[in-house]
Amino acid sequence: MKFQDFKFHTVDEMLETLPVEQKEITQLIRSIFMDSGFGLNEKLSYNVPFYSHRKSIGFIWPGAIPWGKKQKEGVELGFSKAYLFPPNNYIQLSNRKQVGIRTIYKIEDIDQIMIRQLLEYAFEIDGLL
Repeated sequence: MKFQDFKFHTVDEMLETLPVEQKEITQLIRSIFMDSGFGLNEKLSYNVPFYSHRKSIGFIWPGAIPWGKKQKEGVELGFSKAYLFPPNNYIQLSNRKQVGIRTIYKIEDIDQIMIRQLLEYAFEIDGLL
């Protein structure tokens, strides 16, 4: 059985299928990642954008793109090695051991300064591993 019954070929193709609010949130976070100056690589995995430099940095998972059969509300911003970040109140490990997540429901809830700071942490960690 397939994990998902569809496959996007580009991030832009994926964006066109999203509800308006999720599309706006995803586009803004994507621009923060791509304009970070860290030379991140973007590729689709599980039909959502993942970012890497030497290793995995993070991802943006719009809720309209299912994880298996489960769809969610909002857009999840995830960082791969968040367990190594300094303590912060923006992302949560919850029951995960490495990946930290923040679910964003409204574009006004995006803290661009914090996301840039988290990207800096992720990039520094990527250079050390």
